[in-house]
Amino acid sequence: TTPAPSPDNDREEVGDAFAAEQAHPLSSGAMCGRGNHDLEDGSRAALLRSRLLFQSAVKYYPETACGHAGMARALTSILGRGIEENDDLAAAALASARRAVELAPRSATARAALAGALLASLEVDAAAAESTSALALDPVNLPALQMQAVVMTATGRHQRGLELIEKALDLGPGLVASHHIKGNLLLIAGEEHRAIASFGNALALCPDHMQSTLALA
Repeated sequence: TTPAPSPDNDREEVGDAFAAEQAHPLSSGAMCGRGNHDLEDGSRAALLRSRLLFQSAVKYYPETACGHAGMARALTSILGRGIEENDDLAAAALASARRAVELAPRSATARAALAGALLASLEVDAAAAESTSALALDPVNLPALQMQAVVMTATGRHQRGLELIEKALDLGPGLVASHHIKGNLLLIAGEEHRAIASFGNALALCPDHMQSTLALA
């Protein structure tokens, strides 16, 4: 097991300016908004920065669901991207996501975060139930659409997954994860040329997106 990096190590990577900003906490909405923007960016530095933002949101606003949901999404993204190999990340993501749902049970983003954390813990049936609940709460919620597409991939419903990720891309064409998910689904469907184009779109938006790089290797 690789030890979890300390927040200080994260700050070294994303720069001292961000650490200084943390000394003057923003509103919970601003912290979560910036964290979500960094999650959508998809680069390694942005993902690590998002974790710091959500850590601050949880620290200063522990009763606000967005910080806990964001932390869960950041941790599952870091784990899924292979940025860190740490056995504790999945458990920490699950705890954060469950707290988010406890605070905001009708939040589609919180439910999607829980679905992602459950999937990272290999609890596929529970993840499918949560992703379905998330999408029922808000059919145009981007994290919910992405997560339901990922769950459809994991459960063999590839055509439905492709429909969902196409909808996510219509709503948010600049989301790196959506292009990568689409590439995976097209590859499974045997549409290699379209899959290559989707992975290429992901890399155009985020050149250090390792999963897409490996898919094209």
